[in-house]
Amino acid sequence: MKNGYYQILHVEDDERLASNYGHMVHDVLHGQGLLHEITWVDAIDTAYRVIGESWRELDLILLDISLDDANGRNGLSLVQMLRQSPWKSIPVFVVSANVEVYKETLDKLIKDQSIMGYSPPLGTWVDKLADILLGKEVNILHLSDIHNGKFF
Repeated sequence: MKNGYYQILHVEDDERLASNYGHMVHDVLHGQGLLHEITWVDAIDTAYRVIGESWRELDLILLDISLDDANGRNGLSLVQMLRQSPWKSIPVFVVSANVEVYKETLDKLIKDQSIMGYSPPLGTWVDKLADILLGKEVNILHLSDIHNGKFF
């Protein structure tokens, strides 16, 4: 959190979806008392520019993974660029109607810690955003039946 509120960049080419998602995010974050600003961009080129100009202030990037541009770049290109730059600490969460198409790739990106998670547009993904912003991600390691010494 910087300057008293969270900065979110939403990369989505469909203005109607961007507006709907924005209202959903606002309702959840506002309900938790989290001040925020959502900047919407509809193109990869614009996303590159905005991230380059404001990466120190960004707290989260919401990304439509299937978004592509005339140069053949898509949401995956944006994730790869982010992870090979000074911007690699910005959390990325993928919201896309095409997550099933990209499921294997998205699972690998989570494993590599390149993205924080993904979801189709319907579901409880918005609740997860507050946890990401507040740093409430929890990893649990459960060990059981550890035997010390000789076996039997």
